[in-house]
Amino acid sequence: MVLTVEPGCYFIELLLEQALATPRQARFLVRERLADFRGSGGVRLEDDVLVKADGVENLTLCPRTIDEVEAVLRGGA
Repeated sequence: MVLTVEPGCYFIELLLEQALATPRQARFLVRERLADFRGSGGVRLEDDVLVKADGVENLTLCPRTIDEVEAVLRGGA
């Protein structure tokens, strides 16, 4: 069986404004750090995982570190 694992982080202005205006939610956000990411849209790094009788195998070749991801965004491989 093959599964797709799709963790993502999205910066949606309407939802951010609502969360920042709600003390119960705002306490989980760091406004100063959040400012660095607003307007970026977000990111999702998917993995396709093969589940076998003797374990799993990740079939995806994808950058994982910040430097690797930023290199791809600049047009790298």
